Amino acid sequence: MHLTAIPNTNVMKYTLLISLLSIACLSCQLHTRDKLHFEKIIYHSNSFSPGPFLNLEIDSDRTVFACRTFDVKPKTLDSLQAGNFKGRLSEDDYKQLIDMLQSVDINTLEFPGVFCCDNVITTIIVYYNHKRKYLRSMEHPRKADELISFLLKIGKVYPLAKTNQEHKIEEEF
Repeated sequence: MHLTAIPNTNVMKYTLLISLLSIACLSCQLHTRDKLHFEKIIYHSNSFSPGPFLNLEIDSDRTVFACRTFDVKPKTLDSLQAGNFKGRLSEDDYKQLIDMLQSVDINTLEFPGVFCCDNVITTIIVYYNHKRKYLRSMEHPRKADELISFLLKIGKVYPLAKTNQEHKIEEEF
């Protein structure tokens, strides 16, 4: 007489359930790891020579602080466009900023560290996922063009209100 083992269906069910739960948890961890938890971004656009400069900060609550100067002609400031400004990003613009930070892969983005000649120095400091990413150079990779253009637009033409309130924006060094 030959006996064959009858599989215990309850054991098989539990094994399958545990396997499925393990796969689900792993995929949740991978998705969470890729998610960007934005805290704030700081942008500086300065040059070694006299000229326009822009210091900008955007916080996770969508608050925007900008300090800027614009020359009308050498050694003459445009007092209407220069000064301290404050405002709030729209939800769509905030989402666009987050999408851009994800699309440039902020974790791996690097600037080449070029500091020669008389050109504009771009500094971007991003706080996200309890990290600080510091980027500074006169040159940047093409994949950062859209992000830099967006930050310039926010600082130069976004409807921000002029304010006498000073806000200390983190230094670029």
